[in-house]
Amino acid sequence: MNMEYKQPPTTFDEATRLESEAAFLVRKNMDNSRDKVERSQETFALLKRIKAFVEPGWYEHFKSKPTDLKRYLVTGVEEQVNTGMCTVRYIADYGLYKGEPAHRELVGPDSFLRPVDRTLDDGTHYRGPRFRKIADPNEVHIG
Repeated sequence: MNMEYKQPPTTFDEATRLESEAAFLVRKNMDNSRDKVERSQETFALLKRIKAFVEPGWYEHFKSKPTDLKRYLVTGVEEQVNTGMCTVRYIADYGLYKGEPAHRELVGPDSFLRPVDRTLDDGTHYRGPRFRKIADPNEVHIG
């Protein structure tokens, strides 16, 4: 499937706009599912647009530190066909769940695209995307 991915956000405002756009499309997809809209080229095109919000590859979580890297290999975006909800499929590269596949909602509270504005455990303040796309898992790109 050839698709044009969205530019990953680098600021809080960019992340907010991206999540808002994705949430609108996911709600439409969920409405189609709820209303039992028959699958068509139009519904497939909508799902393709939703999947383009997160490109497969390496991502770093906003809580990552040089001594405690929190990296994830994103393998794609999936649709729960009965509900229309979309999730990001990934594999953690650290901690207890290293190597284990998992899912996180694409949009919504505490979701993959939800921007963060909070004070961290070390007292610093972070305002930006929850996840940043990185080119290489060995690259150090903190906050």
